[in-house]
Amino acid sequence: MAKRTNYKPLDERLWKFLRQGLAYLETSGKPVPTTYVHPGGYAYGPLGLTNIAIQDVQRFFAEPERLTLKDIIKQPAIYEDYARKYADILLNRYLGKAGIDYTQLTPAQIFDILQRMWFYGPSGYKKQAPKTRAQRAKEFLATFLR
Repeated sequence: MAKRTNYKPLDERLWKFLRQGLAYLETSGKPVPTTYVHPGGYAYGPLGLTNIAIQDVQRFFAEPERLTLKDIIKQPAIYEDYARKYADILLNRYLGKAGIDYTQLTPAQIFDILQRMWFYGPSGYKKQAPKTRAQRAKEFLATFLR
């Protein structure tokens, strides 16, 4: 990844929380393999990773080996690595460009922003999630933050 003075790596504890929430939203918390194809056919696995997200990871992290979508979803460890790197890109690059320092937000605020960006793409932090998704995000936060 290119050096940025404001870059803040996504720490393990926060990623674990965010990952759990994304899985709750994308697959209702049900365990699914990384090869699972979501309705609509453009998102895959327990986190709903897309080909566009994979391309962003390969571009921003200058991945030397250009794995294909099929290669990535067949290998759970690589799938997980790409998902975390994509979250890192969304929180650092895109929010940073908007002047938002995610490390100054609560985990619940970070999750809310990330889940909207995950669903809508990088500009999604500005949008409201569909009612059902927003409700499920609230359910997750209420359950997890008890």
